[in-house]
Amino acid sequence: IRSRTNGDAVVLAGPESSYVIAGLAGRAVVQGHDVETLDSEAKRVAAAWFYQDGNPATRRSRLERWGVTHVYVSPREGKVETVAAWPFLQPVFRQGPAALFRVAR
Repeated sequence: IRSRTNGDAVVLAGPESSYVIAGLAGRAVVQGHDVETLDSEAKRVAAAWFYQDGNPATRRSRLERWGVTHVYVSPREGKVETVAAWPFLQPVFRQGPAALFRVAR
C-alpha cells in the first residue's frame, strides 16, 4: 500500500486491516486504534456497514465526508468482486483475495 499511495492517502479498511495499514504502510486510516481515533466506535460500525450494505450514493458520500482516497478490501471486509463493481472505485492493486481501490474524484 505504501508504494501505491501518496503520503497523504486516507484508507478505509476494516478494523484489523486498518491497524496493519497504519502501522506498516504509514498511511492514515478512517478507524484506527480505539484510543487514537475520534468517535472510534461510530467509525467502526460505519466502516462495517460500508462493506456490507447500503446504497452507492450513501457509500460515496461517506467516503467524501471522511476524506477517503483509497478503499482496501480483503476477506475480512468482504469480496473483492463486490467492491470492484462500485462505479466510484478504480482498481490500483490486487494480490490474491485482497485489493486496493482509488476513489474516483
